[in-house]
Amino acid sequence: MPTVAKGFHLDPDLPEDFDCTPNCERPASHRNWWGIPYIVTLRNSDYQTVGFDVRRLDGGAWDRSTSIGHSDTLDSAVEICQRSAEDEIFECPECQATILAKYSGPMTLLEGSGAFLVIICPICSFIASKVKRD
Repeated sequence: MPTVAKGFHLDPDLPEDFDCTPNCERPASHRNWWGIPYIVTLRNSDYQTVGFDVRRLDGGAWDRSTSIGHSDTLDSAVEICQRSAEDEIFECPECQATILAKYSGPMTLLEGSGAFLVIICPICSFIASKVKRD
């Protein structure tokens, strides 16, 4: 049974190679974690708790989960999770990955006919939206 802290996973049993797989090569077992914040307990060499890292697989890094915060207490780690759960996400229509909008765009794409604002899926590189810039 997974351990949870106020609804968020604490030290989850993540799939194999979770933090060393390029996003475009992730299997379904990894993609199930897209956009979901979780807490990792940090321990020293004596196995004493020294803090908590809040992470989320969201496209912020090309091959691993993103560290979205650090705290000294579990309660403040939960607060970081709660705030991050409110971040805007979208589902890629091509690969159905749930992606944090701030890591997928908008960015400027220059083409022969001008500049466009685009949102690009970091998993499959699908251009989810394209709007001509003035």
